[in-house]
Amino acid sequence: LIDARLQWVAEIPIPGGRGEIPRSPFGFFPLPKSGLGITQYSAPIVAEGRVYLAIPMVDEEAIKKNPEIAKNPRVIRGVDPRALGPEYNLMQDTLLCFDAETGRLLWKFTDSRHMGLIGESKSGRGLTAAYSNGKVVFRGQTSLYCIDAKTGKLIWRNDGKKSTKDNPGYSFGQSQPWSTDHSPIIVDGVVVVRINDTPEFPKSKKDEGPAKFSTLIGLDLETGRLLWRAQYVAGINSIPVVVNLDGRPYIITAYEGHAKGQTSSNQSSGPDPKGMLSLIEPKTGKIIWQKSIVGPNSLYPLVWENIVGLNVEREEIKKDEKGNPQPVRRLGAVRVSINGCELLWKKPEVDYPYGRITPIAHRGIFLVDSRETGFKAVRADNGEIIGDFP
Repeated sequence: LIDARLQWVAEIPIPGGRGEIPRSPFGFFPLPKSGLGITQYSAPIVAEGRVYLAIPMVDEEAIKKNPEIAKNPRVIRGVDPRALGPEYNLMQDTLLCFDAETGRLLWKFTDSRHMGLIGESKSGRGLTAAYSNGKVVFRGQTSLYCIDAKTGKLIWRNDGKKSTKDNPGYSFGQSQPWSTDHSPIIVDGVVVVRINDTPEFPKSKKDEGPAKFSTLIGLDLETGRLLWRAQYVAGINSIPVVVNLDGRPYIITAYEGHAKGQTSSNQSSGPDPKGMLSLIEPKTGKIIWQKSIVGPNSLYPLVWENIVGLNVEREEIKKDEKGNPQPVRRLGAVRVSINGCELLWKKPEVDYPYGRITPIAHRGIFLVDSRETGFKAVRADNGEIIGDFP
């Protein structure tokens, strides 16, 4: 915008991404630290003239009624009582809906259950909502919700399913200590989301297969019923990504691999240990094809038309401070079709980052930020670096 001005500020306070009270064994902390005790990094989405934000919020009425909170030394010294919501398990999964023109709160959905926070401080969860056909789907602390976009009424809630001897089940809760970004997407009437329950390879073979936490599941948008699951396909910080081929949407994904382990040439069975690109049909979860053409990928791939950008380096390794081998990651591009894929180019001077640094595909350009090689703008079709900002 040529003349960007503030249009409105939401009429209710929104907790920040890292509003937790700093902890100390001796209780020293800054009194001005108030916040609402939140560790979720969800982004707002805009659909049909409305803004939706999924975020755990403290039950303020329960805070007021709890006599123990009023006696808490931090509250006595001036800390906002709402900041104690997580440790007293008084948080609630919440979806807010605002008018996009005015910022007025139109409705607020709140789950009646109380809980703490999944992940604390830096390891907050990034759980952005998704919209489709009058429905908003968001992932809470332990459940997946579908909400009517106009009224804020609950359509369905999926709490996962406990594993049994005959069924592996699935869960939306946290099963690892660090943050992973696994917001849902909606594609072709199916809610697709990564979950954290992929079985880990045996310790004796942990470097002979992909990393755990790489399962995608698909659920029916209308009912929340589980339709399919696909194991060993997604990166550990990966949101599912769509590529349109022959007029139909498909899921394109790659998983985290290892520096060590078998190579594809002598691999006898099991998932490729160094990375695999997969094309998945969203209605059924059927894997259309898989190809050992990429290296380890923790992030989602970039998609521009039928060109997919991600780490394509499979062979080069380096040693970390302890002398352990680590894979080298380099940005490259693969052209995909219904029948398979082919490598287009690889840029040794552009690192494709590990972790939660967000790359973008925009108007035929891949925008990639890295602590190792800086910020680069790269043409998707031929790999030409047209912008370099160290």
